[in-house]
Amino acid sequence: MIFMAGNSRFAIAVHTLALLANHEDSPLKSEFIACFVKTNPVVIRRLLPELAKANLVETQPGASGGSRLKKRPEEISLWEIYQAVETDAAFTVHR
Repeated sequence: MIFMAGNSRFAIAVHTLALLANHEDSPLKSEFIACFVKTNPVVIRRLLPELAKANLVETQPGASGGSRLKKRPEEISLWEIYQAVETDAAFTVHR
């Protein structure tokens, strides 16, 4: 089996969730997350619904909204994060 290299979505998702884990006291806005992850807020806004669909985060829209973890950090696996944001198969069989 060969691991297929993906894009940076997985890394951005891991960094986003780590940041949310360190700020459990209040929801974080996509602009704030993007600043720390060193990406555009649009990238974060497109990633958060996928993480929410996987029940990893909850997001509240509006001026007082933001995102926060839906699970405790120790309950989240890297595999869950990968499955939430990557569409390609993680492994493939070499012919």
